Amino acid sequence: MRWRRRLQKGLYEALLEYALRYLEHWQSSVCRLCAGESPTAASLAASILCRLHVIEQGQPTLERHLHALRSFLEATYTNLSAFDRSYMLEHKGTAKPEDRAALLTAVGWMNGWRPLLALIQPAR
Repeated sequence: MRWRRRLQKGLYEALLEYALRYLEHWQSSVCRLCAGESPTAASLAASILCRLHVIEQGQPTLERHLHALRSFLEATYTNLSAFDRSYMLEHKGTAKPEDRAALLTAVGWMNGWRPLLALIQPAR
């Protein structure tokens, strides 16, 4: 049992350190609704919502945000692909900070940002 706590603490600390190290590269993609903001209609239209909030908001929101959402997801995919490729020997060390941050962006967009935001709040 003791090793489990130690492992969990290590994983928590590693994730926290990773999230804080690349914060400036993923924080602009945080869903405003996950962040607990009460955005106006205009600011909401200018932001990217996470997948969960796009689904919750319904079809009209998806249609209004489709172009921006598509661009956001394509950029995230491009960065995530570069990060993935950097693990190959012939591309070792090629990942840029924004490529590394794309991992958090993808997870946050897919599952909502609240768990990650809760993790980093005490550390900020």
